[in-house]
Amino acid sequence: MKEIDCPGCGDKIILLPKTVQIQRSQRMAVSKTTSVRLPEKMLEEIDELCNGIGCSRNDWIKDKLKDGLREENNEIEDPQQKDVKTPITMRLEKNLLEAIDNKCEGLGCNRTDFITEALQKKLDNKTGF
Repeated sequence: MKEIDCPGCGDKIILLPKTVQIQRSQRMAVSKTTSVRLPEKMLEEIDELCNGIGCSRNDWIKDKLKDGLREENNEIEDPQQKDVKTPITMRLEKNLLEAIDNKCEGLGCNRTDFITEALQKKLDNKTGF
């Protein structure tokens, strides 16, 4: 790693080795950032689980969404508008997002509703581990 001074503000900038930059760009090519609004209580439960098992929120959500896509009987309940929802941004593989969007087309729901429902089922069933 190399440290340089920012010409505009004088802050220190750390330059990553070229191999790290290449690995990051390859990862970025197969994944995509998406934003959803999830209930605050749900995020608190997820964060508590993740702290207990030592994983990131993004990794836990990604794993549970893959499980949700494998389930046969997905029915989306009407979203509860009374819940305060917090926007989060996560990075998911492009093929996972495409699979979620295809599933949503068949269920007649949007991406956020599917994600919220899939995660809540995992939390309710205590299959978060």
